[in-house]
Amino acid sequence: MCFSPNLLLKKELNLMMQPHGTARGNRALLFALSLLLAGGLLVPVHRARAQDRPSPALYDVAIDPLDLLAQQGPLNLQYEWETSPVNSWVVRAHYWSVTPWGGFGAGAAYRFYIADSRALNGLSVAPAADIFFLNDGNLGHAATDVWLGGDLGYKWIFNQFSVEPLIGLRIGFAAGSPASNLGASTGGVAQISVYLGYAW
Repeated sequence: MCFSPNLLLKKELNLMMQPHGTARGNRALLFALSLLLAGGLLVPVHRARAQDRPSPALYDVAIDPLDLLAQQGPLNLQYEWETSPVNSWVVRAHYWSVTPWGGFGAGAAYRFYIADSRALNGLSVAPAADIFFLNDGNLGHAATDVWLGGDLGYKWIFNQFSVEPLIGLRIGFAAGSPASNLGASTGGVAQISVYLGYAW
């Protein structure tokens, strides 16, 4: 009697295709494993594809004057540098001059470039944090304000000039004398920014 591995494989496949509980369980397990494998491969494939394309810039310095011009919030300066093909760090400096409050602050964010974007060019999401040191010039009160949240932005680089509309959401925590006078800086704060910058 001759043993055929192909015949044995065909019998096993036929058993798996039969409509009974074990075969359905095997197919569900195989499908789940396939999804996990495909999901696990997507991140390296995206990273590898991003590595294949040249980066338009490694660094970007930008300013967002909208809040200051509208008398709604701080003047924001930001510096961003690429840390990997799909990630970057952002540090920010804030100057607040909205009557009666004035002061300065600093912030940081770690960006993930998504949807086939490459670091410093395209769609990004980022957890972010900011801290402000504010003074009321009229009453002499001081306050420290901490904002935690996230950003969603899209950056275009034209030659060496960058344009980046950004939407942010922060939850503010204020402490000082008196914290309650800070109004919108405590609780939820929505931000809309347009950064204009120079990239190289």
